[in-house]
Amino acid sequence: MTDNLSSWWSTGLAITMSLSTGLYIWHRQKAQKSRHDLEKRHLKYVNDLPDPATSFWTKIEKIEQIKTEVIKREGRTFALSMLGSTTIMVADAGLVQEITIRHFNNFVNRRVMAFEVL
Repeated sequence: MTDNLSSWWSTGLAITMSLSTGLYIWHRQKAQKSRHDLEKRHLKYVNDLPDPATSFWTKIEKIEQIKTEVIKREGRTFALSMLGSTTIMVADAGLVQEITIRHFNNFVNRRVMAFEVL
């Protein structure tokens, strides 16, 4: 009985490790492709912001402070990885208006986030 249970645990552990490794490799390849696409469009990729999906313990105020610092350092338009997908962050009111009014059909699945720039 103990040998059978040990065999099940080792098999389960091997499957879990294989799946985790496969997902990690897939995620890294997807991120590299996204960065390459962003470079072709002359957009900066920022990796400083915590991903809300993985950093639920980070206070909202801290995330907003980090966003403000990144905007000051990188400029008002940059890209980042958020919730498993690449997001283009725009902190310029005129450009946001241009995107949402004039080029509405070209941008789908918009997430709107408000934050202050000091």
